[in-house]
Amino acid sequence: WIIVRADATDAFIAEHNMTGTWTPAGLGGVIFYRQVVAAGFGDGRLELDIPIRYPLLQRDNARVTRTLPHIDEVAVENLSIGTRSVTSGSMGDDDWDTPGTGAYDVHNSSLIEVNHVVNGWIRNVSSYRPFWNSDHHFLSNGIRLRFARSMTVEHVDLGHSQYHGAGGNGNHFSIQGSDNLLTECYSEDARHNVSFGLIVATGNVVLRCTAINGRFPVDFHMHLSPANLIDSMVLDDDFIEAVRRDHADHGHGTTQSVFWNTHGETVGWEVDVGIKKLIRSAQFGWGYVIGTSGNDDAVDTPSHFRARPDDFVEGEGSGANLIPESLYESCLLYTSDAAD
Repeated sequence: WIIVRADATDAFIAEHNMTGTWTPAGLGGVIFYRQVVAAGFGDGRLELDIPIRYPLLQRDNARVTRTLPHIDEVAVENLSIGTRSVTSGSMGDDDWDTPGTGAYDVHNSSLIEVNHVVNGWIRNVSSYRPFWNSDHHFLSNGIRLRFARSMTVEHVDLGHSQYHGAGGNGNHFSIQGSDNLLTECYSEDARHNVSFGLIVATGNVVLRCTAINGRFPVDFHMHLSPANLIDSMVLDDDFIEAVRRDHADHGHGTTQSVFWNTHGETVGWEVDVGIKKLIRSAQFGWGYVIGTSGNDDAVDTPSHFRARPDDFVEGEGSGANLIPESLYESCLLYTSDAAD
């Protein structure tokens, strides 16, 4: 097991038009957790188990270092889980860092948190309302993947978290790792039903999932998160946002991510009075929106000089005829056939 990484140098930050927003210490740098498949080619090459998904330059001190193995093949499956609601103390948006408030007590809590795990899974898990709660299932966050890799989260149903305040609370599926698969999952009534965060969130796939009634969008929350795929997602009173965020030091949320065959049931994001959008994408460099459908199928690609060129859009409103229906499953079938 190795770490393949580079630093967020001043030159890297300037290249991404983030001078004055990102800092080397705050960003850290692009990082990948990989396993060596073969070595000793005589020219310094290593063969890795998963491709590198973003450039690593000598300019930025690109390097390979050995590391200890993660926890391996850990699973949670076939259960329901809920937590007792907090009934005292203020639960305001900005109370999460104020001692003595209810928000402070629940801040940063999760139903399931996976940290430094590889090749694990969470399957057939649902939240539920404990009988003493009026309407909530759990306190804040649902499932959080932190520095985890090659996790499968499948058939997970989460709904009705209590605290939707700032500080990273109320996100039902929070992806802060790499090369994970979230498939056939359902989320309702969250701050963000699905949220990608940090520069380590690369190569993740969200496949055939449903997001309903998010207070804020399915989003790429901060610090670049390169090369992720949202495939065949259904949104109902929710939308997808992948733009530069001016909040704090977040900056560009993602680059080179793909939104494939997205279906909007009802209202998306209101870009202007009476004008709704299912997807809003202004990624750094290229981003891709291909195939939208449903009652809400509109795409907004706002121009921004820090994120040029404008993202690629094709098949807006005609996603029902998109071939292949799933980009991920098509690639999976192709690689399986090639291996045979």
